[in-house]
Amino acid sequence: MKKTLTIVVCIVFALSLVAVAAAATKTMSGTIKAVNISTGSITFCPAGSTKDQTLKAAHVLNIKSVKPGKAEITVTNGMVTGVKPMAAPRRMIEGC
Repeated sequence: MKKTLTIVVCIVFALSLVAVAAAATKTMSGTIKAVNISTGSITFCPAGSTKDQTLKAAHVLNIKSVKPGKAEITVTNGMVTGVKPMAAPRRMIEGC
């Protein structure tokens, strides 16, 4: 009985750690205003806001490949861990 209880407690603990890690990661869309390679920071303005945020880039992010423009960023613990440029909307081809 104690062994089963220990296994259940370990599983609950592991799931709670995963939930906390997922809660710390958020995705935001907006505009990248500037990229400063020397300091490793990105100036970002979230959609629907007028205030710019300066965020540090994580080591896993290749900051040299980040370009200013519309993008969706992933922020984990206050650091940018991913950038996905937003594609320009495609025009609809009007009927024949």
